[in-house]
Amino acid sequence: MKKTVLFCLLISLVMTGFSQVSKLSKSEFVMNDRMHEVFSQSQLDDMYNNDFDVLFRLNYKMNNFARLSTKGVEGANEMGFIDQYAKKGVSVNEGKIVREGALNPFDFDFPQDEIKYNVFKLHTNGYYVIVSPKARFEADVEANLQQFVY
Repeated sequence: MKKTVLFCLLISLVMTGFSQVSKLSKSEFVMNDRMHEVFSQSQLDDMYNNDFDVLFRLNYKMNNFARLSTKGVEGANEMGFIDQYAKKGVSVNEGKIVREGALNPFDFDFPQDEIKYNVFKLHTNGYYVIVSPKARFEADVEANLQQFVY
């Protein structure tokens, strides 16, 4: 019994040490180039220096909030076409979205369900934009943010 307890304690100490070693420094953060479409360089620099967690969350949203897919999600909410959710003054260029494999989620007002995925269609056949449920998205953001020491 004592050996088992000591073994478990040793394993937990090793795992704790490993998790601390595997943290990334703030300097290893890679920002999506499209962030410059939304924020000025001075805003980005200010967030990097003073509000890294805010910058990380915004960058994570840019990369992961609205993902382009060639498949829908079974049981998801079907929300119509993406151009219905474009912000005022935003021109939806589906050819560019398909070519780049991504879109700028800050150009749209995509709703997020608490539990289900939301699926938005493109007029280009076979392409969809998938928005994760709110709880899952927030958990993913937090898990990825925890990788950084800042």
